[in-house]
Amino acid sequence: MANTWASGNDGKASFGGTELDIQQWTYGEAGSDGDTTHTGGSGVETVQVVSTAYTGTIEGVWDKDADPTSTPSLRRGQTGTLKLYVSTTEYIEVAVVILSLEATSNVKDVIKYTINWQATSAPSTLP
Repeated sequence: MANTWASGNDGKASFGGTELDIQQWTYGEAGSDGDTTHTGGSGVETVQVVSTAYTGTIEGVWDKDADPTSTPSLRRGQTGTLKLYVSTTEYIEVAVVILSLEATSNVKDVIKYTINWQATSAPSTLP
């Protein structure tokens, strides 16, 4: 039986009145774990998830048609919403805060940005 692989998909970001198209994104889950042992575990350590942090990056290019007067007014600490598409109809939606923003400009190329984000609530996957 042949495998069906998912291809990469884009995303959308909304920060205040600024809408961004995402060309590349990452998504990760990590957090704090508590290590415990119990009588039923024969001394084997059991991991208990204490808290989860959702983090990632989004990358794209400045779109002058979307914001014709200037580059988007994005700043560290600004909150917004991401839709990270895993297919043409399904996406992970998550409320985020910007941890850092980097813009890159090369002669004869478009201005690109990278935003590092952290979720402010648990994400949801929508059809």
